[in-house]
Amino acid sequence: MVVKKCASYETTCISMAYRTQDGSNTVMKGCATTDLCNQTSIIDTGSRSIYMTASCCESDFCNVNRFSTAQVYSNRLQCNACNSSSSSCTNSQPIFCDQVNNNCVDVVTMEVNGNTKSSSSYIKGCGSGNIGDSCTNLFAYSTGTYQRYTYLSCCNNNNRCNSDTKTVPVLNNNNGITCYGCKDNGNNECATKNQTLVSCKGTLLRCMEAFDQNRRTIMKGCSTVAFCSSTNVLQQSSNVSEIMCCAGSLCNNFTRETASEVINPSSIANRNTDFSILVIFICLMTAIMRH
Repeated sequence: MVVKKCASYETTCISMAYRTQDGSNTVMKGCATTDLCNQTSIIDTGSRSIYMTASCCESDFCNVNRFSTAQVYSNRLQCNACNSSSSSCTNSQPIFCDQVNNNCVDVVTMEVNGNTKSSSSYIKGCGSGNIGDSCTNLFAYSTGTYQRYTYLSCCNNNNRCNSDTKTVPVLNNNNGITCYGCKDNGNNECATKNQTLVSCKGTLLRCMEAFDQNRRTIMKGCSTVAFCSSTNVLQQSSNVSEIMCCAGSLCNNFTRETASEVINPSSIANRNTDFSILVIFICLMTAIMRH
């Protein structure tokens, strides 16, 4: 250390300490203005987190032994993070979540065309939401020829609680519900004459119809209750503007004539839009994978 004479506007001695999550410390001492004093902050760069504390005093050489690098990571949830184009995350690494993202999350997605799995993805990271004890849910639908399953799992009971591998629950047992089904691929597949009947399975307890921004039907089929209130983050379908769901076989025969909603009278008694379902907005910290 060396002695430094402070400028007239620098009225305090300061000690600034930096501590990284791997335990290394850096200490800086000198003169400062009061607006830099007694501050703490956490910097999360994705690949590493840094804790900084600034401590001040107002007498000559008072900062000679004054610094603190007490670790505060115990107050922040630590989760495993990865972004994989397969059904598992083999190279996950720990990250610290900010105060908004208060849960560790797993989001596993699988698509099935016909009877063949066409693609899958796996994301781990930090997420936010008022989930109570659990936020495990399945956002799934089937149009008959195409199925998509997005399995969401959250936890916050301990650090890196999302360490294990989740699998998508595929539904095979018929539940007795039948819905109209179609998926528009640009060949007028959702015209009335081209729609098929889909036998719903497992927890696909709703008939759904999805519309694009022009209120054109682009998809019909069976879905879980959670899918009816899901966001595009979970749907991962940019052309879906609105989803309507109902309870009961063949109730998804909604019609769209104007900007206002016109519903087939036979479906009114069974319609259930399920607005009470809990919606969780996920803010996954995938930036860590880019370092």
